[in-house]
Amino acid sequence: MKICSRKDCPFNGELQSEKNFSKDERRKSKLQPCCKSCFKIYCKINEDKTRIQRKQYREKHKDALNVERKTKNLILVLISIS
Repeated sequence: MKICSRKDCPFNGELQSEKNFSKDERRKSKLQPCCKSCFKIYCKINEDKTRIQRKQYREKHKDALNVERKTKNLILVLISIS
Protein backbone atom coordinates (compact mmCIF):
# COMPACT_ATOMS: atom_id res chain seq x y z
CA MET A 1 0.00 0.00 0.00
CA LYS A 2 1.22 3.49 -0.82
CA ILE A 3 0.06 7.12 -0.66
CA CYS A 4 0.26 9.36 -3.74
CA SER A 5 2.76 12.24 -3.42
CA ARG A 6 0.62 14.84 -5.24
CA LYS A 7 -1.34 17.27 -3.09
CA ASP A 8 -4.21 17.49 -5.59
CA CYS A 9 -4.66 13.71 -5.83
CA PRO A 10 -8.32 12.62 -6.23
CA PHE A 11 -7.69 9.97 -3.54
CA ASN A 12 -6.56 12.75 -1.16
CA GLY A 13 -3.91 10.99 0.93
CA GLU A 14 -5.63 7.60 1.10
CA LEU A 15 -3.62 4.40 0.96
CA GLN A 16 -3.80 2.87 -2.50
CA SER A 17 -2.84 -0.49 -3.89
CA GLU A 18 0.56 -0.73 -5.57
CA LYS A 19 -1.30 -1.61 -8.79
CA ASN A 20 -2.33 2.06 -8.98
CA PHE A 21 1.32 3.15 -9.39
CA SER A 22 3.54 2.70 -12.44
CA LYS A 23 6.92 0.99 -12.09
CA ASP A 24 10.13 2.99 -11.73
CA GLU A 25 13.27 0.88 -11.30
CA ARG A 26 15.37 3.90 -10.25
CA ARG A 27 13.41 4.45 -7.04
CA LYS A 28 13.90 2.59 -3.80
CA SER A 29 10.23 1.55 -3.70
CA LYS A 30 10.40 0.61 -7.44
CA LEU A 31 7.21 2.67 -7.98
CA GLN A 32 6.42 6.13 -9.33
CA PRO A 33 5.72 8.73 -6.61
CA CYS A 34 2.32 9.71 -8.04
CA CYS A 35 -0.54 7.36 -8.88
CA LYS A 36 -1.70 6.56 -12.42
CA SER A 37 -4.83 8.73 -12.15
CA CYS A 38 -2.75 11.78 -11.12
CA PHE A 39 -0.32 11.14 -13.96
CA LYS A 40 -3.19 11.05 -16.48
CA ILE A 41 -4.50 14.37 -15.12
CA TYR A 42 -1.01 15.89 -15.29
CA CYS A 43 -0.56 14.72 -18.91
CA LYS A 44 -3.93 16.15 -19.92
CA ILE A 45 -3.20 19.53 -18.30
CA ASN A 46 0.28 19.80 -19.86
CA GLU A 47 -0.58 18.34 -23.27
CA ASP A 48 0.13 21.53 -25.22
CA LYS A 49 3.36 22.27 -23.34
CA THR A 50 4.62 18.75 -23.98
CA ARG A 51 3.74 18.94 -27.67
CA ILE A 52 5.73 22.18 -28.05
CA GLN A 53 8.75 20.73 -26.20
CA ARG A 54 8.76 17.61 -28.38
CA LYS A 55 8.56 19.70 -31.55
CA GLN A 56 11.47 21.91 -30.40
CA TYR A 57 13.56 18.84 -29.56
CA ARG A 58 12.91 17.26 -32.97
CA GLU A 59 13.87 20.48 -34.74
CA LYS A 60 17.05 20.89 -32.66
CA HIS A 61 18.16 17.26 -33.11
CA LYS A 62 16.87 16.70 -36.64
CA ASP A 63 20.17 15.40 -38.06
CA ALA A 64 20.81 12.89 -35.27
CA LEU A 65 17.24 11.61 -35.45
CA ASN A 66 17.49 11.15 -39.23
CA VAL A 67 20.75 9.17 -38.89
CA GLU A 68 19.19 6.98 -36.23
CA ARG A 69 16.10 6.38 -38.37
CA LYS A 70 18.20 5.49 -41.45
CA THR A 71 20.34 3.11 -39.39
CA LYS A 72 17.26 1.31 -38.06
CA ASN A 73 15.82 1.00 -41.57
CA LEU A 74 19.11 -0.39 -42.90
CA ILE A 75 19.23 -2.98 -40.12
CA LEU A 76 15.64 -4.04 -40.88
CA VAL A 77 16.49 -4.43 -44.57
CA LEU A 78 19.58 -6.52 -43.78
CA ILE A 79 17.56 -8.73 -41.43
CA SER A 80 14.83 -9.28 -44.02
CA ILE A 81 17.40 -10.24 -46.69
CA SER A 82 19.11 -12.88 -44.58
